[in-house]
Amino acid sequence: MNGEMVGEIPVGIQTFRNEDQPYWPQFNNATYKEVWVGNAGKWLSIVADLIK
Repeated sequence: MNGEMVGEIPVGIQTFRNEDQPYWPQFNNATYKEVWVGNAGKWLSIVADLIK
């Protein structure tokens, strides 16, 4: 699952192999196992309600 999906919000960082060090690849893609796939506006409205 390469590339970005519409409406995803990345919540993790890419790591190199199984190590726990951040890895900055040449292309900036969200890690597919660490994204919220939903309507981005829905998540932002929930956060806005929590901040109030």
